[in-house]
Amino acid sequence: MLLLPEFRENYHYRELSSDKENRKYRFILLKPLEIDIKEIRVPPNITLSFRDTQNREWLQLQHQHILIPKNYAWNGASPKRYIEPFKWVGPPDYEKTRMATVVHDSLCQFLNADYFPPKRWELDIIFKNILESTDFGLSQIYYMGACLGTKLNFLQKSNNGKTAIIVNT
Repeated sequence: MLLLPEFRENYHYRELSSDKENRKYRFILLKPLEIDIKEIRVPPNITLSFRDTQNREWLQLQHQHILIPKNYAWNGASPKRYIEPFKWVGPPDYEKTRMATVVHDSLCQFLNADYFPPKRWELDIIFKNILESTDFGLSQIYYMGACLGTKLNFLQKSNNGKTAIIVNT
């Protein structure tokens, strides 16, 4: 079991409105999220900063540590799309799934970046471990969905997450 930080709606994150401008993402971080995960194998003296094409940092990895900055937005459990008149269509989001989905989404965004240490199957294991640590009753089903998404390439992320900068600490 992982020791997870507190993660509460309207304090650490909030749901975005569903107006036309905000239909790409469902949630946004109000505070940075930091979590220690043993599968993150970055040498102890190195920090990896992952940035988009506008040089905004969206993920930082250190030895067994993840930092996802404030204002990171994600859509919850994938695949999910906003479809009128149904609103969000896809796997249901529960309070106990939100931390797992933001960590998984942020890591998957940079899967093809240079210097990215974990493999995709390891990201799915991280997802499952976080779900199990929240005592989410459907963790095995959500994990199998993530694995199926990997096999069928449902969870393909945008090309915005291609840049990695190595920062010696």
